[in-house]
Amino acid sequence: MITCPICSHSENENDQDFCNNCGAALEGNKDTVINSDTPNDTDNSQGKLVFPDESSYEIDYSQRLIGRADLEKFTKEDYNLIPRSQFTIYKSNEKYFIRNGFTNVQNTSSQKDTLLNEEKISSDELEIKNGDKIKISDVELLFIV
Repeated sequence: MITCPICSHSENENDQDFCNNCGAALEGNKDTVINSDTPNDTDNSQGKLVFPDESSYEIDYSQRLIGRADLEKFTKEDYNLIPRSQFTIYKSNEKYFIRNGFTNVQNTSSQKDTLLNEEKISSDELEIKNGDKIKISDVELLFIV
């Protein structure tokens, strides 16, 4: 069994590339390509998703799936109302994007709303910029570059 480096889910089979709980690439399977964009990074700035406790995830060319495991400790509501796969955030061609739930391993969008700057996002890819606010349930995240 492989333990997920993101959400600590420990019931992933040894031959799995992605976590059953959060969709993150699993340790030991680092050759797995999640996003086929080839990094051509001449800009040293790095996007970050900042959580309410000021912890953050760096956003790169791999798809980062954010969901219940990442957000449950921040919500005052029932954390089961937050899907395991809420939204995906990633970098492509020097820009940053968000999609509602989609990843290369999961082809369905979240049934719960993800808000970007107070507006509901669809399954379409949307560009995000420095200072954008992402809200799920009662949890607000900040995107910074």
